[in-house]
Amino acid sequence: MPERSHAVGRDGSVEGHVESVLSNHEVVLFTHEVPPDSRCRFSRQAVALVDAHREEYAVVDVLGEADAYRSALHDRSGWATIPQVYVAGEFVGDGDVLAALGDRDELAETLRV
Repeated sequence: MPERSHAVGRDGSVEGHVESVLSNHEVVLFTHEVPPDSRCRFSRQAVALVDAHREEYAVVDVLGEADAYRSALHDRSGWATIPQVYVAGEFVGDGDVLAALGDRDELAETLRV
């Protein structure tokens, strides 16, 4: 079961929260809402792919502060799309990248299973 994170960082900023959650969790998924409530098919797909390989990971629901998270994540990854997956603080990709890794049987290794 993923750990859900909805708070801001200790400094009160979204950027602080991004840094905090990335430093405290090996695998982090930033997503629009969290299934089963998510209406975003890309977010549902990303959660399903990570769920298939990991029992423990953090999920950050960015919906309430989507623009701020999109900006903070873009600064880290160069990508403006959400969902975004990070492993050991490093950007892996979005749902399409996860699906491609799964198709090549590389997703489990990427997620450090």
